[in-house]
Amino acid sequence: MLTGAIIQARCNSTRLPNKALLPLPFSGETSVLEHIVKSIGRSQKIQACVIATTDQKSDDVISETFPHNIFRGDEANVLSRYHFCAQEHGMGIVIRLTGDNPCIDVTCIDQAVDAHLEQKHDYSRITGLPLGLNAEIISTSALEQAYTQAKDPYELEHVTPFIQRNPEVFALGTHHIETNDDIEKLRLTLDYPSDYALMNLLFTYLDGRPLTIEKLSAFLKAYPWAAEINPNYQKSDYASAEDEVLAAKEVLEKLEMHRAAAILKTE
Repeated sequence: MLTGAIIQARCNSTRLPNKALLPLPFSGETSVLEHIVKSIGRSQKIQACVIATTDQKSDDVISETFPHNIFRGDEANVLSRYHFCAQEHGMGIVIRLTGDNPCIDVTCIDQAVDAHLEQKHDYSRITGLPLGLNAEIISTSALEQAYTQAKDPYELEHVTPFIQRNPEVFALGTHHIETNDDIEKLRLTLDYPSDYALMNLLFTYLDGRPLTIEKLSAFLKAYPWAAEINPNYQKSDYASAEDEVLAAKEVLEKLEMHRAAAILKTE
């Protein structure tokens, strides 16, 4: 059973155009996508790595840059892209990665793959890591079932929600990685220019060395103010409206908008 990583990537991001192909660090010659592919190449469990981009002309540059491990499919229906890519490459297990998350500790992924197989899960996710480091592991039988049954546009765009929403059908699991709060609160995904600024500092610090949780800890000791470059409140998912209000209050207080924060306290 082939275990493969599928990296979804495209060029038409509005907030940070062509982010997957940006050099990292800025003065270097290695792109964001190349960092991801190189990291996966160090895995002891992943046997194949494919970049799944869209069939749009704007993404021709991705297929031209990575001609030997590319799959092209529907832009909006990312679930179908994953399904047909896994099918074409004979994968039994898929690790879902995205082209805007270049920070990968492959040891964590390898451990999660082992747990996924040992516990016979259909779907597993890594938790406890900073935004941008957590990954998903999907059995292709579950991926195929999601592809044939999912109808909600959100489920088609985000690949795994159909599986997560049906725990009575699929065996779901988590692989939790213990880290400290400072590490877990880091924002290590590329959506905004401020994210790219933090990534440049981090990858300059790494100086070509593989990223690990231990190196992240050392990075924060060297630059304890680094998390302020791109505060994690820029983009987050919350379980309830109450959680969103609490997060909004924290943001207002950080911005010293104390009167507005006080209004939220009384709501």
